[in-house]
Formats: sequence, structure tokens, C-alpha cells
Amino acid sequence: MKKLLVSDYDETFHITREGLSENIESVKRFREAGNVFIFATGRSYTDFKWLESEFGIEYDMLILDHGALILDGEGNILFSSSIDDDVVMAMKDDLRIEKCKRVFCTSGLEGRVEFDHGNIQKVNTWYDNEKDPVEVLEVIWAKYGNDVNAYYIPPESLEIITKTSAKEVAIDWVAKRLGIPEENIYTTGDGYSDVAMVKKYNGYAVPHAVEPLKEAAKGVVNTVTELIDMIMKK
Repeated sequence: MKKLLVSDYDETFHITREGLSENIESVKRFREAGNVFIFATGRSYTDFKWLESEFGIEYDMLILDHGALILDGEGNILFSSSIDDDVVMAMKDDLRIEKCKRVFCTSGLEGRVEFDHGNIQKVNTWYDNEKDPVEVLEVIWAKYGNDVNAYYIPPESLEIITKTSAKEVAIDWVAKRLGIPEENIYTTGDGYSDVAMVKKYNGYAVPHAVEPLKEAAKGVVNTVTELIDMIMKK
């Protein structure tokens, strides 16, 4: 039966340029064998598509915005989930925007929209120091924890999506659609938004992954190529 591999992109699939090229070739081999490869990334559609064009990256589906958006291989939206408009506007006052180097929201295939745009899938804040994101994260969880999932992206960023979305939720949706059983699903990542998917779906950490992810993982792999070789031997 076909296998499904889901990989984070930044600092997992793409760590070095040499490693990226090797991973791209391994994914081709994995897919040619009848398996399915998916990226699950916090990147928006806009931020990911230029990478695809620049490096010739291939995949079967995309999970974007930490699970709030799912696309097929042709870029068609299969699933999307947004934060309640009132919650978005309320959070704006607690994000310390005046301390940010960059702030943006995503909506559908639009990668840069304002808070009042509506249908916001992700809020990204990039601070000018390492202290504010940690403190703001505590506030967001305390005040809006029933409505959103919030992730610290070291060293200076936060990304916020709706509570009903997450990478592991998106993988479950995809697996049911494709008819792939849980034991044939494998994952790998490095960051906080990868912890739950790695814990649930035969997950592996890269060496520099955050400690909670290493604790949740079945093991550590140096590259996606190493994991693909392991999977294809099973």
C-alpha cells in the first residue's frame, strides 16, 4: 500500500542548498514508487510558490498556514479555515504591533492582507526583540486560547491560526480523502507547530529541532532523504 510522507519546509526540507537538491531528487524517487509527498508548512501560498518556482520543488499536495489551508497539486483550494473576524480585531490590540518589524495576515491565496480584510487564516507578527513574542504568546493563550492556536517561531516571531486548524488536523483530513491508514503516514519537522503531527504520525525530528519535538519523535534523521530511504525499506 502507498505511503504518505509529510514534511515541514523551512529548516527541515530546506536546511542547506546542497541538502535541498538531494531531498528534491529523493522525493521524485518516492513519488515514482507510487507514494504521496506533502509539505506542511507555516508559509502562506505566496511565500511558498516562489520557492517552488525557484527550486523546482515537486509535491502532491500542500498544507499551508500551519494547517489552515490545503491545496492540491494544481493549486486548487481543497480546505480552508479562518479565525473569527471579531477575534482577529480583538487580538490586534494585544499583539504589541508597535514593537513589530513586520505584521501581516493571510487569506485564501492572498499572502499579505490587513486585519480588517476578513476570512483571515493566519496572523504573523515579527518583533524587533526576542522578549516580546514570548510575552505576547502568553497573553494570546490566556485571552484567546479557546479560539486560536498560536506558535512561537524562534527567535522573534509569532504565527496564529484558528483553533480548529493545525498540521495534524490537516493530515488527518488528507489521509481520509486519500484512504491512507495511519500506520502508513510519516512526518518530520523542527518547530513547535510540528510537535503534534510528529507525535501522532510516525514522526521524526531533525537534529536541531526544538526539544518538545525531539521528545515526541520516534527518532532523529539528518535529512528528508534519510527518512525516505528508511520508509522505502519498510
